[in-house]
Amino acid sequence: MKHPGATTLSLPILFVLLSGCTLPQRGTPISIRGQAHREALAVDLENLHGGVIVEVDPAAPAPRISLEGAAGADSNAWAAAQIDPGEPGPVLRVIVQPKAGSPPTDVRVTLPAMAGARVRTAGGSIVIRGASGALDAQSGDEVVRGGDVHVSFAQPIDSPVLVRSSGGNVSLEAPFGSRGLLLIKSPTQPAFDGQGQSCVFQSTSAGGWSSDLGPGGFEIRLIADRGSASVRLRR
Repeated sequence: MKHPGATTLSLPILFVLLSGCTLPQRGTPISIRGQAHREALAVDLENLHGGVIVEVDPAAPAPRISLEGAAGADSNAWAAAQIDPGEPGPVLRVIVQPKAGSPPTDVRVTLPAMAGARVRTAGGSIVIRGASGALDAQSGDEVVRGGDVHVSFAQPIDSPVLVRSSGGNVSLEAPFGSRGLLLIKSPTQPAFDGQGQSCVFQSTSAGGWSSDLGPGGFEIRLIADRGSASVRLRR
C-alpha cells in the first residue's frame, strides 16, 4: 500500500465502531482467499465503478465483503479478495470490476479491526467509519468525477491523512485531541465546526487553506476539486 505522497503506509490503523452488536450481512457475499484473521488487517481496495463502505465491527468473527447493486439489489459484478502476508501485518486486497454496461456496484467491507487503508473508487462515494491512524481515500480522478468522501475517526488523529474527491464533497470528523497540520484545497473556504475549539484558516500560495490543529502531528489533507470541504471536531 502506498501513502498519498508515494511513501509506504506503515503506521498502524485501528478502526472501531461504537457498537456492541454484529452488523448484518448485506448484498452478494464475496469469498476471501487466504486465512481469515481476527487481528487487525491492512486494506488495499479498488472499486472501478461504484462506491465503497468500510466499517469495523469488533464482534465480527472474520472479515466480510459484499457487493450491492442499485437500490440494494444483488450485483453481477466481478470481484476478487485475498489476504496476503504483509509487513508489519497481513493485507486484505480487494478489487471490484462491474460488467460492461452494468450500473455502478458498491462494495461493503466489514472487519473486526483494521491496520492501514488505501481506498480508490471511480465515480462512487466513500464512507469510512471509526478510523484511527494513517488513511488514504480518493474518489475519481482527472477523467472520472468522484463522489462524496466522508471519513469519521474514532480516535484522535495522529497520523497522515489524505481525503480527496475529484467531483464531490469531502468531510472529516474526529474527536478532540486530534493533532496535525490541516491542508485543505477546495473552490470555497472550508467549513469548520470545532464544538468550541477555534480554528483559524490561512490562505496558502497553492490556492488553498491551512490551519494547525496541534503541535507534533502529521499532514491532514482534504482536497475537493469541485465540491466543498468540511471538518468537524466532537467531544
